[in-house]
Amino acid sequence: MPLITAVIISLEALLGGSLPDWSKFVPSSLVPLFIMNLLSNVWEEIGWRGFALPRLQNHFNALLASFIMGLIWSLWHLPLMLNPNNPMSGFPWYAEIVFSLALTVIYTWMFNSTRGSLLFVTLFHAMSNTVAYALYGIEISTAAFLRHYLMTVGITAIIAVLIIVFTGARRLSRQAKVPIRIVD
Repeated sequence: MPLITAVIISLEALLGGSLPDWSKFVPSSLVPLFIMNLLSNVWEEIGWRGFALPRLQNHFNALLASFIMGLIWSLWHLPLMLNPNNPMSGFPWYAEIVFSLALTVIYTWMFNSTRGSLLFVTLFHAMSNTVAYALYGIEISTAAFLRHYLMTVGITAIIAVLIIVFTGARRLSRQAKVPIRIVD
């Protein structure tokens, strides 16, 4: 996500768009922000990837399981999108759905490729949120923030499609088999 954000900000600069006001960026805020996100996202990942994903993959291929989880994850974010005090309230609903679906494919790929480890997924989730909060915190214009978000959605969707193409919808992993099977 930091790389995606750097690409987007570079594209903005090349196209003559508005850039973040780096004078408002406080690097020392990144560590506490990351720790806060890590502590809150770990519980989300225990539920989504630790509990729900293996059960869904018992019944569906990894791609379909990801799409089901991605749609549910979008609903999970709906209260944030309806809260006018939350930055997510300015996101178009259709972009949030695409973003949730794409991120869920990426997270499923990470989970399956690490044989069911939540560590990398949780770290990536916390890092993604940290970058988003840091970018929002430097008070770029609303239009620029929305443009950055939509470009992030597009790049994330491209990455998800590449993962699907190169790893296959069945497993979303180069591993020989899907990592965890739950017997209910």
